[in-house]
Amino acid sequence: MLKITPSIERKICVDAGLKPVKWSVISVNFNSLDYLDYQARVLQEFNEDYEYIICDNTFPRQEDQLNELKLKYKNIKIIINPIEKWKHGSGLNSGLEIATGKYGCMIDPNFFWHKKNYLGFLEEFLQKGYHAVGTEFIPNYDIFPMPWGAAYFLNEVKDLNMDNDFFECKECNKWVCKVELDTGYQIRIRLKNKPFVAFKQVTPNIPFLGYHSVSFQPKSYEYDGEIVCSHLMRGIYHIKETIDDKLHEARKNYCEYFYSILR
Repeated sequence: MLKITPSIERKICVDAGLKPVKWSVISVNFNSLDYLDYQARVLQEFNEDYEYIICDNTFPRQEDQLNELKLKYKNIKIIINPIEKWKHGSGLNSGLEIATGKYGCMIDPNFFWHKKNYLGFLEEFLQKGYHAVGTEFIPNYDIFPMPWGAAYFLNEVKDLNMDNDFFECKECNKWVCKVELDTGYQIRIRLKNKPFVAFKQVTPNIPFLGYHSVSFQPKSYEYDGEIVCSHLMRGIYHIKETIDDKLHEARKNYCEYFYSILR
């Protein structure tokens, strides 16, 4: 079970002189350092005119490791969230607050684009008049792109609350969330009646390279007959409070696999 530590004020680590950019890419960290290194690497090598905002929701804090990442790669902003805002959606909220881009791309750390310049790929859709582009939410039920692998106009989502809507179930005595009220559901409410593009979920062809989390349930998505992205799922949150060597090794293996696709 997650150990709750005393509350700290939110801390923002931003290099002086950073100017507004075209793209704000936002991820939330919860024991996801292996993935975040990959994401920062791909952005720096193949994309341009962006800021990468990482909100740390890990306990204990991983501020030192994230600052090392910030020294290793360019255009990174780090937010250390207070204890009261530990949920994934609250992390996205913190990222949106300081985002300066025209476009916003929200991705889970364990989400992998199969495109080198994926920001340019996504921008093409937004320039054509679509208001959202990304992976479909639930096939054959609700396909609107949700913020674990999707892009939007920042001014259309910046004021929204990304938190999911938990409630206490009296029958099971647990905190649960209805699927339609999952993280980022307010985006769907606002934009679902405007033009959007949803990448279709397909059978994944991802090799098993070890358990990166409690299970191996990857998903892949296609557009125009081509797989454009994949999601390892359950890779951010883990039943353990720390990530052991086997999990680190598996996560690095998956990162190298997806990087080989880009090469």
